[in-house]
Formats: sequence, C-alpha cells, structure tokens
Amino acid sequence: MKRLYSFLSLFLVVAFGVSAQTYLTPSEYNALKLVGQLPGDPVIIGQPAPHGNFHPGAVQRDGPCACWIDPDSSYTLALAPNDDGSSSLISLPFTFNLFGAQYTTLYINNNGNVSFQNSYATYSAAGFPSPQYIMVAPFWADVDTRASADGTPGGTVTYKITPTALYVNWTDVGYFPQQTDLLNSFQLILTDGTDPAVPDGNVAYCYRDMQWTTGSASSGVGGFGGIPATVGANQGDGVNYSQIGRFDAPGTQFVGPDTINGVDWLDDRHFVFNTAGGSVPPVFSTTDGCDTLTVPESGLQLIQVEAFPGSPGEQVSITTDPGGLGGYTETTNLSGDFAKVLAEVNPQPGDAGLYTITYVASISGSNQTSQMHLYVKVEAATSIVELQEGSLAITPNPASDNVLVSWPAGMAPQRIDVIGIDGRTVRSVTPGSNSGQLQVDLQGLAAGTYVVRAVNNSGATFTRLIKRVD
Repeated sequence: MKRLYSFLSLFLVVAFGVSAQTYLTPSEYNALKLVGQLPGDPVIIGQPAPHGNFHPGAVQRDGPCACWIDPDSSYTLALAPNDDGSSSLISLPFTFNLFGAQYTTLYINNNGNVSFQNSYATYSAAGFPSPQYIMVAPFWADVDTRASADGTPGGTVTYKITPTALYVNWTDVGYFPQQTDLLNSFQLILTDGTDPAVPDGNVAYCYRDMQWTTGSASSGVGGFGGIPATVGANQGDGVNYSQIGRFDAPGTQFVGPDTINGVDWLDDRHFVFNTAGGSVPPVFSTTDGCDTLTVPESGLQLIQVEAFPGSPGEQVSITTDPGGLGGYTETTNLSGDFAKVLAEVNPQPGDAGLYTITYVASISGSNQTSQMHLYVKVEAATSIVELQEGSLAITPNPASDNVLVSWPAGMAPQRIDVIGIDGRTVRSVTPGSNSGQLQVDLQGLAAGTYVVRAVNNSGATFTRLIKRVD
C-alpha cells in the first residue's frame, strides 16, 4: 500500500507540477479519482476534440404531453464527453434572480447543476443549505458522459438560450466510472420570471427515466448507495436555499426533503418554483409535466397535484378553484410537510369546453404562496361514439390479483391500459382480434384507485377499478 501511494504522489508531481492542464488516459483518470487523488486544477481526459466536431444529436422521446423538451438543432453541446467538466462562462441575455442575488452569467457543470461565480468539478453532492456552493441543481451527482468500455455513449449535456430563458438537458447520461448500464435524463429551465415556459416561477426541473444516484468515487455500488444526490437550489450563504430531496436508492419511496429517497420517484416528475425572493414559496409538482388534460364527456381522468414547502420544516396546504368545471371532485386533500390533492374529473354531456383549475399552495404562518394552473379540455362525446356503444365491465371489482375486462360486440379496443392515480400507465395489454374480454394481472400493484382505459382509433372509454389489499 505504501508503494501505491508513493507512485501516486510521484505521478502527481510529474503530471501536475508544470501545467494547469494535464492529459490523462481514461484508466489513469479513473484510478486517481477512485483513491481521491485528483488535483484541483483542470484535467483533460485524452486529447481535446476539435471545437464543434462532436454533436451526436438528441434522443427523441415519445409521449403526448410532457415538460421535457427534446434538444434539436437549436441546442448547443455544452460539453464534449467528459467526467467532472464544466462549460466556459456563459452569458445570459436576461437576469436570473437567485434568492435576491442577480446573475447574468453562469457555468454548466457536467455533474447535474449550473453554478454562478465559479464552476464546480465536485462530484459528491452536499446537502443544502451549504455555505460553499452557489448553484441550481436539478440532479447533483457524479455524471460521466464518456462512453463505456463497449462503446455505448455516455449521454449528452446540451443547452439553448432564448431572450428570457435558458434550457439545459442532461440526456441519457451515465455515471462514474464510464458506466452506461443505468442512465438518467433530466432538464433545467431558468428564466427571468416572465417566460411562459415556467409560469408562476423562474425555475423548472423535469425528469424522464431516472435510473442511478451515485458514482463509485462517491462510495456508490452499481449506481446506488454512498453519498446521495441532491435536488434543489443554494445561494451559498448557509441561509437561502431550497432542497427538494436527496436520493441514493432505487424505488419510488419518498419520505421528505431532509431524508434519503428512491430515485424512481423522480420519473416523469415536474417541479416549478421561484427563487426571486429571500425565501422560496411552495414548490408544485406534477407527475407527467402536462399543463393541459383532454377528457371526453362522460370520461374519467384522475389528477394528482403535490406541493412541497420551499424550505424543510415548513407546513403547506393547497386550496382549489375548479373554474366552473362540473364533475371535479377531490377525494384527498392533505396538508403538512408534503401536501397532496387527489381528484377525479368526470365531465358530463354538455360540459364540452376549456376550463382552468387553479391550485394555490400556502405556507402556514406566512404570506408565501404559489399558484399552478391546470387546463382541462373537455371534448364532445361525438369523437368517441364507437367506444360509447357500451361500457366496460370489470369483474371482480374491487379485485386483488386479476380482473376480467369485458366489452360489448363491435367495440374492438386495440389496447387496454391500467392507469394509476398519478396518471402513469402501470399495465398495458393488447387484446386478441376476435376477443370480447381480457384478463389483466394486478399483482405487484399497490392497493388503491385506478382507471381502466380502452383505446381504439375512434377514441377511448374509461371505468374505475379498485385494487384491494391482498
């Protein structure tokens, strides 16, 4: 062991003693990082690529409505494949307000954050508040965009600037050292507070599939454990901050912003908040990123809206104005350190039109509030005549393990979906061409309320399903 450290010390003296930039092979870099021997000066892994010669393009995503915006030709590559790198200083054509501090320049850091005043190579995330880091962090963790040993790309970090907003996408990024078996995709939008991309705020985080939390140099094993990733924003004064959560495990469990949570909880989630003051009003979250829902007359749509306190330790509540929408019913409205509204939208014939549901989250004992608008388009039933010839039948209902979904002759659904209260499709089954019924497996689903949806070329019809405890 003494020989190992003597070799590393000699290597560092020779490699870093004469230049602020040092070229290392990927294996040399990985070995030094794993034993904590990287210096503070910039390190270049391999030879620098000629400027502008690397832009593999964006991975296109499926989905009818989401906050995620696919990078296209209007985006710029922030960083070539790297580990712990940062962009050059980027000038913004607008002013971003971070807890009262005004910024017009920033750095995009490979490790899931943007920073002000200084770039950061730090790969092990700190919890907030921190007196050291001035950053906005949609997912601060040890991102490694270098290709894996088998040549699988490690993802891209791209950005776009408009007169009032900055978009940054970490797309299909791996983790240290050059691991691509698990990939994360997440997006940051910063604005001047007036851009419609972030209504009622100046920061938005959006997540696609989140699969890992921790690199090996942060004591992670297989992408998990060790020092957790951090989601939040921090002014660096030890006082002003917002921490949505820390993550070091797989799974969907979420206990709170000050505890360790499962990264799958972030999948398809959308956060909007405002850092323009000395404190952060409540942070709204939805699970599909949509601000518009389309519901047929006599259809059924489940809605889940959540709000977090801007800072840990606060209590938040949600009030609702359904905007004249008939058939809007809240089944749950919980207040506390994690407020939640579960609602059903079941419009009736004659309700066709566009409605605005307004949610207001308030901090107990404070005048801090946030708003979120949800637009509901109710479509006339004529677009789904074929599916409304008869209703779906589900037996048994409530059910524990399996249900039999039946439909009348001539209905011919092409797909049967089971949708959770958070709007996510948890089962999707294709019926046989001549069948009039289909068995759907419910094993592994949590107890609660679901929607069963039958879809064909003419539209969709819905019915409610109760999954009981086994």
